[in-house]
Amino acid sequence: MPYTVIVHISNEDAFIAEIDEVPQPTDSVLVVRNARKKDGKPLQQFDTETIMAAYSWTRVTFLEILAERASRDELYEFFRDE
Repeated sequence: MPYTVIVHISNEDAFIAEIDEVPQPTDSVLVVRNARKKDGKPLQQFDTETIMAAYSWTRVTFLEILAERASRDELYEFFRDE
């Protein structure tokens, strides 16, 4: 099952991509597919025909794994009502 993630790379803007499975502690690289900016536009550092990219974990600051669109409706969001 693919996961949509926000990838934070050292000294670069975060971007959205898909991964096939949650990374394991033994992985040395993060392989992503369909990488794009948060607004959906293509990333400038990739060729238009690039379908996958691999990042060394030494460059990845952290990874946000997003909930599936269907299950987002079930999540409770806390907010301040002023």
